[in-house]
Amino acid sequence: MAVISIIIPALNEERALPACLDALVAQTLPVNQFEVIVVDNGSVDRTLRIARSFESLLPMRIVEKDGCSIAALRNLGAKLARANLLAFLDADCIAKPNWLSFALHILEERKGGVFGAGYQIPENSAWVARAWYGSENKKSGRVSYISGGNLIVSREEFLAAGGFDENLETSEDWEFCRRAASRAIPIHADPNLAVVHLGTPQTLREFYRKQYWHGTHALKAVIRSANGFRGGRAAWFAVWTLLSMCGFLLGLTATALGGGVWLMVAGTASLLAAPIVLSGRTALARSNFFLVFPLMPLYLAYGTARALCLTGFSLPRPTKPVVPDSPIG
Repeated sequence: MAVISIIIPALNEERALPACLDALVAQTLPVNQFEVIVVDNGSVDRTLRIARSFESLLPMRIVEKDGCSIAALRNLGAKLARANLLAFLDADCIAKPNWLSFALHILEERKGGVFGAGYQIPENSAWVARAWYGSENKKSGRVSYISGGNLIVSREEFLAAGGFDENLETSEDWEFCRRAASRAIPIHADPNLAVVHLGTPQTLREFYRKQYWHGTHALKAVIRSANGFRGGRAAWFAVWTLLSMCGFLLGLTATALGGGVWLMVAGTASLLAAPIVLSGRTALARSNFFLVFPLMPLYLAYGTARALCLTGFSLPRPTKPVVPDSPIG
């Protein structure tokens, strides 16, 4: 009987899904102890065909639910799961061979909770991925958030927390973790559970579009979360950036009309202050002063993307990043 149900939401993942499923075939945990549930959101590429090609290699079920949020896909997978332990894995993630075995070990050791790990970037990643995401998988112990792309929780605690909020298009995993914590369900990170994220942005443009997409419902998630704005540092950063941008534009207009240079200078200083401070703090935490320079444009892009989300300015969903040559790093 399966003791772990792996739930994989998918939408047009033909490039990454084969590597994801190959990694599950290679798990050290015997295949009769886990099941794989692929929940497809109306893919128009070869995603479903690829998933079906693994039915002889994995105990797999494939279900379809078109036109819904990723939260709804994950919740449907959880509803169909036969096992008591739910492992949410994104289709563009590659798990290490002992991922499931270690998950069982942690569950037994910690007696419950939400656990997982930050993403590991692919080998041969560009400077954007190395600077922004390079230390994500090193976090250990109690944390405030685990990404939904690598989140493991018992069915009992998943239901106690209320599952993922299907009204959120993005930030549903952050909001879930905040809600779980408010119900005294601990959130743990363990680097041994890290998975390689093939969807890691590799260019500044990919990074900006990803942050914009993730920010579309970030403010809504903060408002709906149990702790409100107390846990919404990203939302506060977005508000700060938006106000700074408005100050800069007002100053630029005033300067063009013959005055108000001070307002443009103040807006520019305010706009740059947060990226400079945050870059310095991150570089200090990672003991690498030279990270300040690549981090500054990334924090500026992050703040700008999240700020524009607040205005309702629309961008289409970002395209999938190009998968690097070697997925393991």
